[in-house]
Amino acid sequence: MWYRVASVVALLIFAVGVLTTSVLRATLPEYAFSKTNSTPKPTLQVTEVEYYLAYPGILPDHFLWPAKNLRDNLWLFLTTDPLKKAELYLVLADKRLGAALALADGGKENLAAPTAIEAEKYLQQAVEKETIARQKRADTGQLLDKLAIATLKHRQVLEEIYSQVDEGERSDIASAIDYPKKIFSQLKSVLGALNRAVPPSPFDISE
Repeated sequence: MWYRVASVVALLIFAVGVLTTSVLRATLPEYAFSKTNSTPKPTLQVTEVEYYLAYPGILPDHFLWPAKNLRDNLWLFLTTDPLKKAELYLVLADKRLGAALALADGGKENLAAPTAIEAEKYLQQAVEKETIARQKRADTGQLLDKLAIATLKHRQVLEEIYSQVDEGERSDIASAIDYPKKIFSQLKSVLGALNRAVPPSPFDISE
């Protein structure tokens, strides 16, 4: 038992040490992730969702990405409370989505698509952990509200990415878009059952 704990702590220290710069950036206030490409491709015009994505930090094309993944996985492993784990999954989902957008802007569409799908799988995990926390009678109201808005933001950003990538990558992005579509429908039902306000959607969710 102690050997396992010592091993996890040692790996965590290593990952955090390698990613000091990334960690420091992650502690900065969240802001809307904007495009920096001087010659962006035409994008689909969709209604802006008022939700802010944290700076993604190191991208999947960086040589330190495996260390960042290790840090994230250890962070998830060491977080046992379902409510805190749901919040962590949401943060990671937002960061992955920001990374996917940055990759698409940079013309690295082959990396943007799988990163986008990973982001939406994290978002789904966040919802699943929230359900567990709620079943354990934790107060998840504020998280539910945030998840609903985040889901709409994910849909918006994914639609933008879809309009940027080539035809060969669009099927993967379309698969990623299916996640927030289904998740928002699920959250809408939960919020309604709890008599909580459902954020207005700029999309036709009946499609």
